[in-house]
Amino acid sequence: MNLYSDDFHIYNVPVNIIKTYKRMRALIVDDNDQILDVLSFMLESNNVDYQMVNNGEEALNLISDSAKNPDSFFDIIFLDLAMPNMSGFQVVEDLYLNNSLENTKLIIITALELSSEDESNLLKKGVTAILRKPFLIEDVEKLLLH
Repeated sequence: MNLYSDDFHIYNVPVNIIKTYKRMRALIVDDNDQILDVLSFMLESNNVDYQMVNNGEEALNLISDSAKNPDSFFDIIFLDLAMPNMSGFQVVEDLYLNNSLENTKLIIITALELSSEDESNLLKKGVTAILRKPFLIEDVEKLLLH
């Protein structure tokens, strides 16, 4: 038991009820500097810790490393689909095959016209939502809250 007090009372609180607050952690994966700037501003405004990379290979390395350390785990990933070398589609496929999305929201950000089949396949592979560029601040904030 820990003692907790305010100006008027002293409370006995079981230790297992007191939880440490952990800030949300995000990963932004996009090769467009403007999108990186906009998303980083939005995340900072919402007190979210984040990392940014501009290609899929770096993203997969960070996600793999974060799986080994609970303190660096990503709660949410914003992923562009159209990137050089390794597309967002390939990143999603790799994350899906390696079961790397457990407890992580994966948000696609794209300007591509996706077929309903493409959207369905992305959602089946663990994508939480698809944001169309240009997106609104409110759309990102809703995703952070839910």
